Formats: sequence, structure tokens, C-alpha cells
Amino acid sequence: MVLRPNVQAGSRPSPRRVVLVVQERPDELLLHAFFLVTNLGKFDWSPAKVLALYRKRGNAEAHMGEVKSALDIDS
Repeated sequence: MVLRPNVQAGSRPSPRRVVLVVQERPDELLLHAFFLVTNLGKFDWSPAKVLALYRKRGNAEAHMGEVKSALDIDS
């Protein structure tokens, strides 16, 4: 995992932190890489903690999607 803090996009009012996540996957030749863009502070949140938080958030959103699908709720 590599951290590149404080990237300022022209369309954003304040800088964002970008965390590059690189993973090795068994039986795959190439590395799997993706970026997390966040406003979480670099002093309070290590790259590993940011990744763990976003994984938990993704899992929670997936469960909410399953419930909405089961109840046939659109929004």
C-alpha cells in the first residue's frame, strides 16, 4: 500500500487524500490496484485503517442493498 496525501482536484473545494492499494492475487500474473479517495486525515488514519474502514462500509452497503432488493424498495 502506498500513500499520496493531499491531492487537489480543480472541481473540489478542498484537498483529498488518495490511498493507492496494491494487492497480489493467487494465480494472477498482474497485481490488482485501485485508489481510495477520502477526506480522512493522514495523522489519524493509516492507509491500512482507511482500507479496513472502506471495506466495512462496502459490506454494510451490500447488506442494505440486499434488504432493499428483498423488500423490493427502489431508491
